[in-house]
Amino acid sequence: MEVQVKEKTTDYRAVLTIANKQQITELIPSRKVEGDSDSRVVYVFEYRNAELSATIYVDLRATNAVLVHKASGRATDVTLPSSNSPAIKLTHQFNNVAATDTGQYFFRVTLLDGRVVDSEALEIRVKQQCRPPTPPPNTELIRENVPGSEDYQFRVQCQEENQVFLFETETRIICNTTTGTYTSQRRLTPCTVA
Repeated sequence: MEVQVKEKTTDYRAVLTIANKQQITELIPSRKVEGDSDSRVVYVFEYRNAELSATIYVDLRATNAVLVHKASGRATDVTLPSSNSPAIKLTHQFNNVAATDTGQYFFRVTLLDGRVVDSEALEIRVKQQCRPPTPPPNTELIRENVPGSEDYQFRVQCQEENQVFLFETETRIICNTTTGTYTSQRRLTPCTVA
């Protein structure tokens, strides 16, 4: 997932007073960082890998970059790219994601002049797997993603063409990946010879 962080510039003038004399400076650009993304959430199963990335536009060379876990404040060093481009692409790879990695994160870049620039919040949501059901007699289990959801389902299929479902309404169960539990306590139907 990548968040594009856009730069907006607003011009200001400073008024300096020295020994009761005022002087107005030339225009001073002040840079504001904004971000946008269609998807700032990464869904990942526990013990799998996940990646967060963002592109930040800066006007000076960056000296340091970290990925910060918003809730705990835990910061992880991030390698800066070697180019001097105003667009800095930062990436962090999570290996073997654990439930404790769930939450919001942001990249923080420190510039040469000491200013700090933060990306927009990115989020990791760790999905929980359900314990696979035991296949009923004469069936095979097929695992499928539920369209429009982060959940998945198990669907039974009869092993042979001359078999039918014993109960037509009990051919699938859905795993809620937020809780790691099935959405119903129904049992899957076995197949029998027609």
